[in-house]
Amino acid sequence: LRPDAIALASKNGRVTYGALEEASNRLARLLADAGCRRGDRVALLMPKSPQAIVAMLGVLKADAAYVPLDPAGPDARLARMLEVSDCCCILASGPLGRMLRDVLAAAELQRRPVIGWLDDEPPPELDPERHSPCAISGAIRRRRPRPPLTIATWRTFCSRPVPRERPKE
Repeated sequence: LRPDAIALASKNGRVTYGALEEASNRLARLLADAGCRRGDRVALLMPKSPQAIVAMLGVLKADAAYVPLDPAGPDARLARMLEVSDCCCILASGPLGRMLRDVLAAAELQRRPVIGWLDDEPPPELDPERHSPCAISGAIRRRRPRPPLTIATWRTFCSRPVPRERPKE
């Protein structure tokens, strides 16, 4: 295996297999720490990007299923998809803060999902008091030693990976 080989290439840069593995494993642990359990559904609202691949892999490694939401879709359709899928978490990235706020306002959800933002900072359009007690934030970085993902409240409380103990079966 070659962890330094290129796994993903986009106009914004390249991601190695090692970085992809590390970021998706960290996201899987963060999802589990945020309450995501086996069989839960996690909505993905983001443009096609390396972050979307990390999110897909991280959700699958957390034994959950991802529900892809098309950012080009109308708000009413996205709200209905969230209602029907009963997602425990929504992972988003890119310039979609306003859209996510409007979709959450239109949806009649059975439970309040955790909002995970995969960019550096959650967008200012989302109100942390109304939308979620915590968020997953971070990004895949090129040539930076900083961890690619961190779990945060709307103010960061943890900036390094947190080891997770596996439950004994």
